[in-house]
Amino acid sequence: VLGVFGCVWGLVVKAIRGRGLMIGIELTRPCGELVTEALAHGLLINVTAGCVIRLLPPYILSDEQAQTIVDGVVRLIEAFAAGNDRRNP
Repeated sequence: VLGVFGCVWGLVVKAIRGRGLMIGIELTRPCGELVTEALAHGLLINVTAGCVIRLLPPYILSDEQAQTIVDGVVRLIEAFAAGNDRRNP
């Protein structure tokens, strides 16, 4: 997961941590609006502590589904980093 955030690491992604399938992506600024942006594109995320995107995928997850989640979250964060008004995961 760390490698896919290379272009925004340090710019907007501060840390990535996880336990099992629970993944937290800490950003450098508040990102609560990403919850509705992600939902509009079929991704279910939540934001904790104002700036941590929390992913809690199901235990029964195919490789294809995992890749879809990663691709969508990466696009969402890249757009957030760029400051775009319209995010397109």
